[in-house]
Amino acid sequence: MATVHLVKTYCIPAGCETWHLDQSDYHRLNVIWHNSFRKIFSCCWREDVSCLLFYSHTLPMSYIINQHKILFLKTALNCDNKVIHAFATLNRGNIGMIFKILKHLTAH
Repeated sequence: MATVHLVKTYCIPAGCETWHLDQSDYHRLNVIWHNSFRKIFSCCWREDVSCLLFYSHTLPMSYIINQHKILFLKTALNCDNKVIHAFATLNRGNIGMIFKILKHLTAH
């Protein structure tokens, strides 16, 4: 399980809440994620890895990315800064733009 913890710590992409992904991108990320679990547990190369993910208390990569996006938007909406909160409210569908605005505001 230590290996699973390392994979979860180092392989979950930082800044993924700003990515604009289509279905093929999500599929590719899930394939990479599933293959890493197949390698860790040395099994089921031709089978589904859902049981391995369940055993290790891990979500599929597409769920993890969406979770990061939701948490980022929640943080922006609950921010005390009225400017950030207003931009988050107006641009709920465009998280990338919110991230750029936050980066610009924190740089100054």
